[in-house]
Amino acid sequence: MSISASEKLNEFYSNFTDKDYVLILINADPDAIASAMAVKRLLWGRVNSVTISSINIIKRPDNLAMIRLLGVNLVHVNLIDEKKYSRFVIVDSQPN
Repeated sequence: MSISASEKLNEFYSNFTDKDYVLILINADPDAIASAMAVKRLLWGRVNSVTISSINIIKRPDNLAMIRLLGVNLVHVNLIDEKKYSRFVIVDSQPN
């Protein structure tokens, strides 16, 4: 028996509370940025806050343009105090 999409989403939501501070870690490329934005949107209103953090330095002009045009607030992992977060999400972390 397969699990429906709404059941999978509810299972995902069950991992979070309104008191959680969530850190999404990505290797920032277009797919990872989009996935992180989707997770942030799914958690909007369900958790206290969501931060998207990149583990890499973003240099490619197309990636920089995407971040700028979409207004994505990315914080480099070196600037993150992980003790401030209660939940961690890793999305599309496949470099190259």
